[in-house]
Amino acid sequence: MMASSVLVSAFVVPSVEFPPTLSAPRSTVPTEEKDAVTTAAPWRVALNFGRESSTPLWEGYGRSGIRFPVVVPCEFLTHRNSVLPQSDTVSYVADAVVGGVHKPVVGGDWKLSSTSDNDHKKKLEFTLNFPEEVAKQDVKIPGSSTLVLEGSLYPQDELKRVEEAFSAARQEEWKALEQIDELERIRKAPKKWNHETQRWEQPTIDEPLTSLFSKQFNAFVKGQERRRRFRDKPQSGVEMSDRPGWFPGFAVNNLVYFGRQGIIRNQSQGGMVVGTWSAEPIVR
Repeated sequence: MMASSVLVSAFVVPSVEFPPTLSAPRSTVPTEEKDAVTTAAPWRVALNFGRESSTPLWEGYGRSGIRFPVVVPCEFLTHRNSVLPQSDTVSYVADAVVGGVHKPVVGGDWKLSSTSDNDHKKKLEFTLNFPEEVAKQDVKIPGSSTLVLEGSLYPQDELKRVEEAFSAARQEEWKALEQIDELERIRKAPKKWNHETQRWEQPTIDEPLTSLFSKQFNAFVKGQERRRRFRDKPQSGVEMSDRPGWFPGFAVNNLVYFGRQGIIRNQSQGGMVVGTWSAEPIVR
């Protein structure tokens, strides 16, 4: 096995600088607290209502299999960790007969916490409230529903450390494989003419067999570590949002990615899963 034959796709962490069109944090002053400065992070939150594998079987919610998308552009504020929709209403097409529908939406709050399995990933939860029923066929969110959106945030600083750990593990595996490659090179080298014996002879390897087994086992262990580090790397556009943006609690130059396929729970229905969500930073 040649070290050069090991092909591993590497995740490239984008620059932590704001792209020219990316909305930077925006500061405002709350009327009720003159001295408190609120910073807003604008994100386009896309709700995708519908039946999920974790939706209770006995519920008739979304049995038709349709999906019901609703977009809620929101600002995540540092002031009281609140979530503020950029509009008081959401708009969607219920069906061909009813046409466009406008329903009120009210923001809630957000919180971040660490996850036990991945240090580079933060758990995000925030709430949105729908005072009136939002529905499309059998996908119905009853009025007075409080939705809890659960997902993940990936800070770029942490992703950089994950990438560095993966690169180091890959280098260690390559070094271990190169030692085995050297033995294979000697073993497969062409015969040389021995002037003393007047014979063509194969070069010998002055190394016990146990040493070869030890090198192969070491390469296996290094490969396992490399694969583990690779699994730790979330993929941009697959597990994470396409673009990074700023979020409260992180440095301005430490942008974050939102995890894709976050879960939506209806707190007013016992936490029943009613869909998934994702988000992208709002550009100007």
